[in-house]
Amino acid sequence: MATPKRPDTPPADVDLDAKRLWNGTRDWLIAAGLWELPVDPTTLERYVRADARGRDARTTLREEGLTSTGSRGQLIEHPAVKTAREAERDAHEYAKEMCLTPLARRCHGLGGQPEPVDPLYGRV
Repeated sequence: MATPKRPDTPPADVDLDAKRLWNGTRDWLIAAGLWELPVDPTTLERYVRADARGRDARTTLREEGLTSTGSRGQLIEHPAVKTAREAERDAHEYAKEMCLTPLARRCHGLGGQPEPVDPLYGRV
C-alpha cells in the first residue's frame, strides 16, 4: 500500500514551477492566517494545476503560434488559446477563493496582510 502524501505538500506529479507556486502560496496563506487543514490543500491543488495548464498552453502557443490550420485548410484559432484562457480563468477563480487577489483581500478586510509572493517572479 502506498504511503499517502502529507496534506501540506505539493502533488508529486506536478512540475518544479507548480511545486514552487504551491509552496509559496501555502506559506503566504499560513502567514496570513488563512491556511486550514484538511480543506485548503484541495483548493490549492486545483489552483496550481490550473496555473500549470495555462502555462503549458502558453508554451504551446509561443512554439506554434496563435493560429492553426482547420480541416478544410482554413486559418483558425489555435486550440491552445481556448485551453490557456479557460485554465487561467479557473486559476483566477481558485485564487479568489483563497483571497490571493487584491479585490478578494479587500472584500474580506485583509488589506493589512502580507503581500503574496509569486515564487517564480517575486512580489505579486
